[in-house]
Amino acid sequence: MHEEHLEKSNTGLILPEVIVLILIALLFSKCHYTGANAEMKEGNPEHTEAALEAPTGSVDSLGNFIYDEGEMIAIELPTDTLNVGKFSTEYKLYTFLADSTATLDTTNGNWFDFTNVRFKTGSSVMTDSSVNQLKNLVSIIKAFPNSKFKIGGYTDNTGDSTTNVALSQKRADAVSASIKTLGVANTQLTGSEGYGPLHPVGDNTTTEGKAMNRRVSVNVKAK
Repeated sequence: MHEEHLEKSNTGLILPEVIVLILIALLFSKCHYTGANAEMKEGNPEHTEAALEAPTGSVDSLGNFIYDEGEMIAIELPTDTLNVGKFSTEYKLYTFLADSTATLDTTNGNWFDFTNVRFKTGSSVMTDSSVNQLKNLVSIIKAFPNSKFKIGGYTDNTGDSTTNVALSQKRADAVSASIKTLGVANTQLTGSEGYGPLHPVGDNTTTEGKAMNRRVSVNVKAK
């Protein structure tokens, strides 16, 4: 009787301890997993923001990547109201600039790919439809007078790298010049740079990926 009672008593003490240890192990595992994800995000190399967002769309007959910009949303600016897509450059940029808790990434840069700025094949001449997005960009920039920006140009990896860098530079310069013509102060633009095939956001082995990589982006340098 005594031995049986003792065995039951020990079992009663051990089981709760085992349960507590299991719960602690599960909690630690969850915290470790979350921390690993945070570390992966912080360690992303430069120019990968657009790639991580996994934009959706399709390639048109001219080889341009046509983005799915999502449902229309109104952006209320001091002097204007913009109706833009939820996944558009304008909405993403405005949201970042208006969010006081969103900090500048001085290491990797806060890059936003233009979803509607395109060029004629092999040239730095923008399509007529590109002007609308640049006008929207100018309205947003004017609403944040303390902000500063840099323009970046990119190509896919087809052909000579040196030629691609030169073309991407001309395209970045063309966008910068257009923005200034539309009314942005010189003090709000820190420059433009062509990166050629560097920093791809799409898979260069696919038609869609190549189209995504032929792009121009805006980098927030101050807000």
